[in-house]
Amino acid sequence: MCNKIIVNSKFFFLTFFIFLPCIFLSKTVISDVSKKSAIMHAENWINGIQTLKANFLQTTSHGKVARGQIYIMKPGLMLIDYAPPTKIKIYANQHWIIYVDHELKEVNQIPISGTPAHLLLKKVVRLADEANIMLQEDKNSFRFLLTRKDDPDEGLINLIFSKKPWQLRGWTVIDQQGIKTSFSLLAAQINQPINKKELQYYAPDWAFE
Repeated sequence: MCNKIIVNSKFFFLTFFIFLPCIFLSKTVISDVSKKSAIMHAENWINGIQTLKANFLQTTSHGKVARGQIYIMKPGLMLIDYAPPTKIKIYANQHWIIYVDHELKEVNQIPISGTPAHLLLKKVVRLADEANIMLQEDKNSFRFLLTRKDDPDEGLINLIFSKKPWQLRGWTVIDQQGIKTSFSLLAAQINQPINKKELQYYAPDWAFE
């Protein structure tokens, strides 16, 4: 029953890709020098990625859980492949986010330009040019709350980087009902070979029925 609810909850799977109002309060005052250094480290890490493969754990504050694998090949390609019994795949190319539900036989698309996914898929990203940045620091991590410059009242994404080693650990968003969704990267492999064809979307046979 729980898995069925997750499968039918399209919002749960698309949370990462939609601009949603978010509120994160910084607990630590960070100097301008430290902020610039942290932004530089984050940009260097993102820009240093050519490919990424990782397991993931996706959870919400309401207790929903999903697992799977994420693949990124820059510029522009991504696949989020949810593990069984969930029959969902989410593709990205340089123009679209494509949501494919093989159980419900649904395909939906949204422009990638209106989502934060493009930050991880661009060949070169400059965070300060893309978004307003609010930084939160604790002993082991930095959290980057990135908000759209053209609409700062809307949350973009909260990126979480560990310090040692410096690495993207995941992201969080909060929806309009206050539900928090977290996406954690596990056992990430950076710049290892990935078969490009596996990341490309091909319409399933049932899409033409």
